[in-house]
Amino acid sequence: MLTYLLLAMHLSLAFVFTLSALAKAQHPRAFVRNVVEYEVLPAQLAYVVGWALVPVEVFLAVAFLTGWLSPVALPLAMVSLISFLIAVGVNLKRGRKIPCGCFGDATEQVSIRTAVRLTMLILVVIVLMALSDSASASLPSLPVLLDDSSSRMYLIQTSFVAAFITLLGSWLLHLPELMSLLQSFRLNLKSSRQSASR
Repeated sequence: MLTYLLLAMHLSLAFVFTLSALAKAQHPRAFVRNVVEYEVLPAQLAYVVGWALVPVEVFLAVAFLTGWLSPVALPLAMVSLISFLIAVGVNLKRGRKIPCGCFGDATEQVSIRTAVRLTMLILVVIVLMALSDSASASLPSLPVLLDDSSSRMYLIQTSFVAAFITLLGSWLLHLPELMSLLQSFRLNLKSSRQSASR
């Protein structure tokens, strides 16, 4: 069960870093400008960090997907996520409204939700770092999982669990909007029933 959960968490991080890296790779210059806009680092250093982040996220996506260099990927993911969280926190404290640059979305601004999302990802990495030592020997890699049909079924099941974990995290972050949408749906339903009864 522990191995199953660990693999699902690895795959969840792989999904997140893959989506993030792909979005940033499509518009790398815009992302680098966004990193500079945070105004946490000197502009020249921010440019270097911005350009370095895309290959780092590609590496993390591959590492979490395949299990390759996992002992390196976990601390690197922790440093990346904490760095983002500090940058977001600094700008929230300054009261600045700037694009978050998350997943290449230029419309989403830095907010408490951004900080919560990063904190959730950091917690996943902390759990993996705490538990991976005890289960790393039994944690299967992607080539092993693709080896036979029963392993492939295990990978498919675990991928669904990972997708569920990722979606659940996303839904929790959008809970106020979901509650508002549900309330609006109830009001519309009530209104249409009253119209039908007249």
